[in-house]
Amino acid sequence: MGRENDWKVRLGLVLMTWDRAMNKQEVDSWTIWVKNRASGCVKREKAWLKKNGRSPSQAIEPGMWRERIIKALAKQRDGRGYFSRLPLKLSRLRPPTDALYPSVDHLDGPSKHRIVIETRLFNDMKTILSERQFWSAIRHLAEVSTEFIPKKLNDNWKPHRDFAGPEKERIEPPLSGGGDLRKK
Repeated sequence: MGRENDWKVRLGLVLMTWDRAMNKQEVDSWTIWVKNRASGCVKREKAWLKKNGRSPSQAIEPGMWRERIIKALAKQRDGRGYFSRLPLKLSRLRPPTDALYPSVDHLDGPSKHRIVIETRLFNDMKTILSERQFWSAIRHLAEVSTEFIPKKLNDNWKPHRDFAGPEKERIEPPLSGGGDLRKK
């Protein structure tokens, strides 16, 4: 195995430290995920550089992004999302549009290279909020809820909907607790 595959060995060693057993198919899925996310990070960084009047050639290479992603996975030794603490899983049954699909979270924006790994749902929530606003919103929801809130989401928790894909028409009741704010 040549040097170009050394990252796959490092990734495999990281995955072995997680608190759950993985089969070869899962390790292969993570290998593909890391490779694809590294390419995506390069594209995102180049677009950001161009948009901000800088040369896209300043973007770091996919190999450096792979290393940063593997280091982020290694720091999360238990294989859980950085903020949500939900298990990070890849599966044939979980498409990239799934709200719990793993996602690279750029903590300081695309010009910086400090990242963590989080589920897509929580990464997207945090994308439009600062970290402080994110936690304030979570705390606010916990305080104003009129429903039972578990102390901890179980490992099988899943949102009602994902981000994209075919969606059946649903008839849903309004959210509880807020009431109808329209004047009558």
